[in-house]
Amino acid sequence: MKYDLTLKDIIGKVPAVFIREVLGIDAKEDAVVLHVKLQYPSYREPDLVFISGGNLVHVEIQTVNDNFMVERMLEYFVLLLRFSKEKLKRELNIRQFVVYIGNSKLDMKNFFKNGDLTYKFNILDMREVKCESLLTEPSDEAFLLASLCNIDGDTICREFLKRLQNKDEKTSKEFETKLLNLLNLRPTLYEYFKYITSEVIKMPIPVEDTPLFKEGKKEGKKEGKREGILTATKNLILETLELKFGVVPSDVKNLIKKIDNPNLLKKVHRVVVLSDSIEEINKTLKEIR
Repeated sequence: MKYDLTLKDIIGKVPAVFIREVLGIDAKEDAVVLHVKLQYPSYREPDLVFISGGNLVHVEIQTVNDNFMVERMLEYFVLLLRFSKEKLKRELNIRQFVVYIGNSKLDMKNFFKNGDLTYKFNILDMREVKCESLLTEPSDEAFLLASLCNIDGDTICREFLKRLQNKDEKTSKEFETKLLNLLNLRPTLYEYFKYITSEVIKMPIPVEDTPLFKEGKKEGKKEGKREGILTATKNLILETLELKFGVVPSDVKNLIKKIDNPNLLKKVHRVVVLSDSIEEINKTLKEIR
């Protein structure tokens, strides 16, 4: 239920973007969210209802599979048909969608046939939706929606970092909390994001306070304070490289180990976070030698 409310709030702020980019309907920018309560026999409140052009778009958000989803959607269809005629005084095309955001395998039917009646609605698994275009939208809500789509963790982390640059501490924390709330639905991505933000991007704690840094500093005490800091920072960089790219080439490792300037190591550390390839990192290492 908490995810339904979170997503309803997010989608409600960018209805046209959601309808166009996720549902695949040619939506106008003046798409309107309707606050609808349907009575039959008691009040029923659908998750989201929009008017866009000649369409009445109905969306139900599901985090779990429901064996009675077809029956629920059919009930909503009849109620919305009546609502359109009686309340809106318009003949609108009713288009229905179930948007599945759960982590388990999607296992719900989207059609019903009984005698002469055939009924069908659209069902989308957000993990299969290509949402790269949402990342180019200026609103944070569009980015939050994209975090549930078929987008890799590195892209999500980089975009998150970029969007933090113009936010104050309070707004940054609220933004991070919303994202983490949604990423609970994507456990693997959640763990990766937490690692990157705490160990690499230095949020909410600085690199000097991370376990990897402290471990390296402790090991380096025999070499002296400065050498200990260098060792700790190099360990953190190498660990991050392995996390992002798997096996790290020996020439890259050697270039990192040869750096004896803490400021240069911090620069390398940031490059590693933001780079898309080992080749790009190798090029940077050779340039700063």
